[in-house]
Amino acid sequence: MNKKQKLWLIVLAGYIGFIYGHSFMNAELSSAESSFVLQTALDCLDTVGVSRQWLTEHTIRKSAHFAEYAGMGFLLYQNLKLWQQDRLTRFTTGALAVVVIPFIDETIQLFSEGRAAMIEDVWLDMSGAVSGLIAAGILAAAWRRIRRTN
Repeated sequence: MNKKQKLWLIVLAGYIGFIYGHSFMNAELSSAESSFVLQTALDCLDTVGVSRQWLTEHTIRKSAHFAEYAGMGFLLYQNLKLWQQDRLTRFTTGALAVVVIPFIDETIQLFSEGRAAMIEDVWLDMSGAVSGLIAAGILAAAWRRIRRTN
């Protein structure tokens, strides 16, 4: 394992730890965090004069699921690119990670006071991870094309 592989693996593991850390939060702390983000977002919408009726704590929570897993998808792409040589192995490893990591995340919530595991969140997390992988692939391809033309 070279230094670059170690670095990206540590970053990915730390990011997954961050995600799992939120799942270990009890319901009261999790709700307080979501309420803070909601209030901040509502204040921003008020500042720019945009309607705010559509924004709820539920929307914030579901958006957070998608966004944090999209970030994981970006990091997973970088790791798969560095570690796996053939496309089948990359695809299989990536697909396994996209399924297993969200299931573990929701399972953790079964053991957090006041929290519950929700299959809809697993699907949302997986779609975020796949979106992150796809976006990272598109950006990498665009970057390669830019570098070739210069």
